[in-house]
Amino acid sequence: MHRRGAILASFLGQCGWNEKEAGSLWRGAISTEERIYRKWFGNMNCPKCETMQRQSKGYPDLGIEDLELCQPDEKCQRIKSPVEYAADLFAEEELSRGRQEHIRTIFLARLFNWKTGREFDIDLTAEEKEDLESLKNKQMETDSANTILLFTWSKFRGRLRPKFRLMETDLPRRRMLSELL
Repeated sequence: MHRRGAILASFLGQCGWNEKEAGSLWRGAISTEERIYRKWFGNMNCPKCETMQRQSKGYPDLGIEDLELCQPDEKCQRIKSPVEYAADLFAEEELSRGRQEHIRTIFLARLFNWKTGREFDIDLTAEEKEDLESLKNKQMETDSANTILLFTWSKFRGRLRPKFRLMETDLPRRRMLSELL
């Protein structure tokens, strides 16, 4: 009974229970000396599942299967300790109670800087994405090899925003190998 009491006290302490609430739960579950609870609450790590399922063969091969504290299920394949198991149950409960709310969608655009020869990503809002797509469609409609799509940053209400525009040029256009294939 003492070992069970110590393991339960350490489990409650490691799971983050308030000492007073955990003490009342512990006294209801274990009828042993109060000193066991005071000594082991939050002062010992709870045994791992492997130790709880192993039969003790004496020191150094310790196990506590004889206490029958563990009843494995399908979750036990990916969990290593009872504390992780409890946290996983709590997380599942929170997900089932809560709801996910869509805040906003961000679109990524990958651009190529001809000066540095490097690619980079920028975040676009839905409106900026629509503007970029309309400019690309306009560029395709003109079907001119001299029309290029330019990107700059513009300051709007104290924040830098991406700005795209089409420009006609007489200079020879650089092309990516992927465009030619």
